[in-house]
Amino acid sequence: MSTTLLQSTQKIRGFQHKRFEYCKEKLIWIIKRKEFHCPRCGSLKVRTECVRIRDIQGLPMGRHPVYFRIKIHRLYCPVCHRRNFEHLHFLSSANARITKALEQQIIKERHEMSIRSIAMKYHLRWELVKEIEKHFLGRKHAHVSAAHVRKIGIDEIHIGRNSDRTFRFLTIVRDLQSGAVIHVGNGYGISGRGQSSDSQEHADALQKIDRRLYAEGRIEKHLCNRIQCPRSKSGISPLGLPWLRQQEAES
Repeated sequence: MSTTLLQSTQKIRGFQHKRFEYCKEKLIWIIKRKEFHCPRCGSLKVRTECVRIRDIQGLPMGRHPVYFRIKIHRLYCPVCHRRNFEHLHFLSSANARITKALEQQIIKERHEMSIRSIAMKYHLRWELVKEIEKHFLGRKHAHVSAAHVRKIGIDEIHIGRNSDRTFRFLTIVRDLQSGAVIHVGNGYGISGRGQSSDSQEHADALQKIDRRLYAEGRIEKHLCNRIQCPRSKSGISPLGLPWLRQQEAES
């Protein structure tokens, strides 16, 4: 029954229940792997060696936080002669301290709760909750389609200082109709000569947008080459895409 509960509630498969332990209002769930296989060739004829014991936090049960205590093994495969550490499928990364199920629950509750409230509820660090949200947003917006874009807005924001005390900027390109962010790149801010580099910064952003639109088949390559701007060394005008859309509408 406990093994079925482990699979249905915590989304952990391939492990079986050993016993429960209670320590300072925490539920420690000790589990072990059913069988080992080589992550390279899939052979079941592997030699195992326990190297350490890890405590990984999972979804809470009632008011008690749950920690899975697992023995981490080093595997040796005599078939492919490889040495590897066993892979834990319920972790987003090898060094993760919480399960994927808990990360997904944090993302769901993030729409209604603040980062500090979630950190207090699950007894986590504020920085960890923030990092989980950043990774989720990075995967979600890694590939944003620009096929529907007709009008764009480009701006540069200040995000802090570098180690050498110079300013750091980001260049943001947004779709003016939907408000979606379609490109984020390193900004230039003020150049060393004391002059604004907005035209160069906008030109670099537009080059990347043009390459994306061309890859999606929305524009022709020769149209990109016809955009000229005397202020930009790259040959792309800060108003390149609106001009390009106007040319497409007229053709």
